Amino acid sequence: FGLAIILAFLGLIFFLLLDTSIFWIILETITLNFSLEQGSLDNMLSILLTFTALFLLFLVFSAMLAGAGLLYFTLLEIKEAPHLVDRIRRIGLEQRIRGIVTEDTRYDQASA
Repeated sequence: FGLAIILAFLGLIFFLLLDTSIFWIILETITLNFSLEQGSLDNMLSILLTFTALFLLFLVFSAMLAGAGLLYFTLLEIKEAPHLVDRIRRIGLEQRIRGIVTEDTRYDQASA
């Protein structure tokens, strides 16, 4: 639940950036490079604003999806610990001493 609040706050900050004067200066700088009529410039400005808003919306949505996926697998590992249970089951099955693979002497004795 906390992750959703953090990501919603992040999305709010991104959308508040659309109202800053720096953003509008950048958009006006882009539109100054085109010699079009005022109606066409207004259309281009609205297209740029829409594109930027959709880009930020999809950026926040993808961050929410990635966060939800990470949260799901984190909570699964905390609750059930499937990786840890699998590693515990394999204790004693591998020929290791302090993590180093050792030689299996059973095969050497069988071939002799």
